[in-house]
Amino acid sequence: GRVLITHSDDDGVSWTAVRDITSQASRRDWGWYALGPGVGIQLVHGSHRGRLILPANHRTTTDRSGPSSSHIIYSDDHGETWHVGGIVGKHTNECQLVETLAPGGGSELLINMRNHWGRSGKRPELTGQRVVSRSRDDGITWSEPTFDAALTEPTCQASMIRYSWSNADHDSRLLFANPASKTKREQMTVRLS
Repeated sequence: GRVLITHSDDDGVSWTAVRDITSQASRRDWGWYALGPGVGIQLVHGSHRGRLILPANHRTTTDRSGPSSSHIIYSDDHGETWHVGGIVGKHTNECQLVETLAPGGGSELLINMRNHWGRSGKRPELTGQRVVSRSRDDGITWSEPTFDAALTEPTCQASMIRYSWSNADHDSRLLFANPASKTKREQMTVRLS
């Protein structure tokens, strides 16, 4: 349940002393806590340009008896201090996020989450697809989570990153990778959006 951070200014040759940021990045009633897995992002658009955002998940229980929820932590001062951002919804877990542009302009975040409805939610009819949500205030609040039927999953970690922003040569592109099966960790697939 501890949240630790270190950083490198020389491409990983050396690292700073580990800092415990649990008091900034967690809440007292959270028992289980995990970052990612995967990568964080730095916003390149909008009023919070430069904000660092790390995807995470938590439970209020110390074991797997309670439902997990995805959330983010963020820093507006290059990682000196951290804050808990919006909590997405129960029965979500390992997550990844990307920055997108909202319809009509403006910055938007898309978070893509492991679906735990069949496990902790006891709703097996809701399994087999990823859960997604969007934020238009840079991670402070999130839309009601929805199921993405195009992104099948066997309840497993997935990866999502921004490959490129649009320019004169190509459209904006996101990459998503996971085992594209509803029941087994098989058929490893990379999708382009």
